[in-house]
Amino acid sequence: MQRIWFDADFGFAVVQAEGASGGLITIWNNVFKVEEVILRKNFILIRDSDLFLLENLYEDVVLLAAPCWFLM
Repeated sequence: MQRIWFDADFGFAVVQAEGASGGLITIWNNVFKVEEVILRKNFILIRDSDLFLLENLYEDVVLLAAPCWFLM
């Protein structure tokens, strides 16, 4: 992974391919503190552990993949 990313300080999450569908991968710089990573068939959710502006409000980053028929 380090060969394709420009910085040595990074994190990543992977959902393996299933059947004919491709997998998911997301890579991030470690500029925030990851509290939780949730992996599912169609998404990767990364939750930042630093509270953001207001009490109990978190920053989340989501990588979502949906089949074309789902978007119609």
